[in-house]
Amino acid sequence: MPRAIEEDLELSKQGLVVILPEVQGTPAQTLPGFVLNVFPKLQARVCSGGGFPLPHFRGIPHTTVIGVDGTLRFDGSAGETKKIDSAIGAELEKVKKGWGPTPEVRRVRALLYGKLEFAEAKKALAAASSGIDEATSKELTAEIDQALATRLGSLSFLLAAGRIGEAKELMAKLEAGCHGLDTATAALAQAKSFLASPEGEKETAADKKVTDALTRLRNKQLPGVLAVQTFEGLAKTQAGTKSAERAAAIARALVEGAKSKR
Repeated sequence: MPRAIEEDLELSKQGLVVILPEVQGTPAQTLPGFVLNVFPKLQARVCSGGGFPLPHFRGIPHTTVIGVDGTLRFDGSAGETKKIDSAIGAELEKVKKGWGPTPEVRRVRALLYGKLEFAEAKKALAAASSGIDEATSKELTAEIDQALATRLGSLSFLLAAGRIGEAKELMAKLEAGCHGLDTATAALAQAKSFLASPEGEKETAADKKVTDALTRLRNKQLPGVLAVQTFEGLAKTQAGTKSAERAAAIARALVEGAKSKR
């Protein structure tokens, strides 16, 4: 776990996505609180269950590395750190430089995945008179459209969940990489309209307070009962916002997580 936390914090902005499945029977309802209590700095995705279509492997901890193209790159013991680091490094290099059979294909993917330059990726694809055949062109077009749709979906989710700070970070990236793309322009305009509304301003203020408290918790500045009291208080003072719901959920998770530690 400590190594997974470090890798997530260090490499997530380069494209690494860490998912930690719990497979030892910890009740799903206690898992979020257990993580907040025991591993407060962890921000990677955590889930309960281990039904994955992977080669059979006995023992824990178990690590799997799946490449940017969906190909299995490593599956085995978490103790094989050199192999794991090598696999992760190779895939992050693909994210940065692109991958594929020709320089043109690699350039499109580098713009898309390494830089989130959706508009430039489309331009590079359209300008490639050689090096990209019709079938590959269709494949890359679908990749660009899907990648953009995924991030626009993420923006909608973050706004609906009241996670305004994260939404604004994503909006800035989309604004920088989607010039002239009608779908993104419309979605961003709608998001800005919401944020400028009284409801949006209320959600923004509430999110900042809950996020600040969560940062203090992760930095071990809110120990034990004080953390529960802080989030219960925010659930009351920010009532009527999505962040109040999040604060209440964090408080409940902390209580359940504390029980699971005993």
